[in-house]
Amino acid sequence: MIEHLSREAAGHDWRRGAERRITEHAPRGISRGTIAKASIAQLTVEAIAEMTDVDLARVVRTAQACPNAQKRLGCYDRGTLVRLVYLARQVCRRQGY
Repeated sequence: MIEHLSREAAGHDWRRGAERRITEHAPRGISRGTIAKASIAQLTVEAIAEMTDVDLARVVRTAQACPNAQKRLGCYDRGTLVRLVYLARQVCRRQGY
């Protein structure tokens, strides 16, 4: 998985792409280029399914929902990352976003 993320990031700035992909699904009023907890709270199932592994890992890091999981995000398969994003979305919703 780490090699996969490294290969995907080679040759281009994946951070910019991840921000764009996540903010594409953000509601109006949330600035582009940033990932806000409010945009994570309002992610749809379809938007999560369309995200790359890098996007999913970035959402989990931003939400700070699973501090122990953040250390090993590169080791998880896609299914685990998706479940962590669902958890991150739920945490953001419970925080009032």
